[in-house]
Amino acid sequence: MNIGSLIRTHRVLRVTKWISGLISLTYLCNSQKTLHIMKKIAVLVFCLLPFFSNSQSPAEPLQARAPDMKMKIGMVIYSNDPETVWNAFRFGNFALGEGDTVRVFLLGKGVECQKLDNSKFAVNDQISEFTGNGGKIFACGTCLASREMEGSEMCPRSTMQEMYEIVKWSDKLVTF
Repeated sequence: MNIGSLIRTHRVLRVTKWISGLISLTYLCNSQKTLHIMKKIAVLVFCLLPFFSNSQSPAEPLQARAPDMKMKIGMVIYSNDPETVWNAFRFGNFALGEGDTVRVFLLGKGVECQKLDNSKFAVNDQISEFTGNGGKIFACGTCLASREMEGSEMCPRSTMQEMYEIVKWSDKLVTF
């Protein structure tokens, strides 16, 4: 048993003792309203207990995944803010560099991503790097049509079925 497990176990025991004390206190109360409120609080805290037991303590560092474990990352981009989209593709490029597989689905305003280049954020450079490194991009066909746009070689027209498949396929899903 490592220090992190001991700390989590101690935290669970503390919360459990607090809950049992709270429940005992509810039976000592004379007011029905107070009793009812105290029971609700006890049930709420008891329901949240699993979240406390799995939380990481400050003494336990984040565990790095094994180098041979590659993730499948799905990204949904629905913003047309140049900085947000630029950072989304920077993240995608970083993940590809780590050896992960990344798929992007452009939704809503996100389908405008190729028109977002400005002097501060070279969005198209990030997109080109992303696709050049093996990243896949799919653009919502309905969202393109509503903007009277066409898909491109870099961002082909797609469907909700493809978005569903990306969500289902992903180990982690990130939205921007």
